[in-house]
Formats: sequence, C-alpha cells, structure tokens
Amino acid sequence: MAATYEIGQFVGYVEVEPAVDIMPTEGSSYYVMLTEPGREMTAQTNLLLRHIPFYLPTIFKKARISAGRQARGEGHPDILTPLFPRVIFIATEVVSMKMRHLQSTPGMTSSLFMRFGEREALLRPLAIQVIRYIEAGERELYWREAKRKLVDRWLPEVGDEVRFLVNEVMGGRSGKVSEVDEQGRITLLMEIMKRTVRVRATANQIDPV
Repeated sequence: MAATYEIGQFVGYVEVEPAVDIMPTEGSSYYVMLTEPGREMTAQTNLLLRHIPFYLPTIFKKARISAGRQARGEGHPDILTPLFPRVIFIATEVVSMKMRHLQSTPGMTSSLFMRFGEREALLRPLAIQVIRYIEAGERELYWREAKRKLVDRWLPEVGDEVRFLVNEVMGGRSGKVSEVDEQGRITLLMEIMKRTVRVRATANQIDPV
C-alpha cells in the first residue's frame, strides 16, 4: 500500500536513482518515436535531462518576426526546426533500458511509438545514415543561400564556367556564360545530348565552378 503524507510532515531522506548513461552502438536500429504536436524541442530538452540519447534531425529556417520589427529593419533570425515534425529516433537498446523514463518524459506522447498496424516503426542503420545525409544537405543549402544574400548581388561574367545548384532541375550540370543582360538574366551554353544548347538562368540558380 502506498504511503500518504500530510503537508509539513517530516520524512526521511531518499536517495535519487543515479543516472545511467548508455550510448547506442554503431550498427543500432532506431525506433521512430512520437512527440506531442509542436513539442519536439521540449522532448529534446527533457531527454537530455534524463540522459537518454536520441537523434532529432533538424534544419534551419527563418523565424517569423512582428511587423514592427520588420519596419525597424530587423532581420529574421535563424532557428532550428525538426526535419520531420513530431518524430524523434531512439536506438532499440536505449529504449529497452530507458522505457520507464521515456513514458514520463514531457513532450513525448503517451503511446511513444509510431506504428504500422501492430508493429513499431523501425529504421535500420542505412536508413538513419540516409537521413543524416539529407539533414546535412539541407543545412548546407540553407547557409549557402544565406551567404549569397549577405554579399552584393553576384553576377557571373561572359566566359565564366558555372554549375546549376543541386536543388535545381538541371542540378550539377555545368555550362559557360555567353550573355548577361541588364536585368541580370544569364544565358549559358551547355552540352546536352551532344548538342550545344542555350539555357537561361538567374544568379540564384547557379554557382561558379
């Protein structure tokens, strides 16, 4: 039977359960676990406090600011946001050892697991590696675009070798600048299907080679 206490009553000292650190192994599979809507960062903070290792893929985006701040010329700050809303990945061996702590973690749902029918969603190591590549690529693209906006408007010169950015339709293909008009529209000469073709582009679609 559980003990009951009254306000002001003196009780003995109870030792706090020591934190047990556990790290996933290199070849671990990961459960796809769910947070409450919009509380991914809350879950992240509380998992850290509970010494529970996890993987929360994040990317950068511009935060919203008030109209007044915009009028004062303030820029939009860079903030981290989850790559997959409501999803946190936790290694299987960590879940087996920390289930009790996970069930009481603020920000996590009571059901904890994403499921397909009766089975918990599970990602193999290769899938986790692919997600890490996607995360790194999205971050690199964000900062490249941010850096481009910080410098004066970049325009290539006639004869420059340039390459389309990876997120464009012709991503990775290279060409030579043949014309830059007064509006900043760029004409490239590109080899496509063994033919030299003129392709129009803008400065934010290409990078110098």
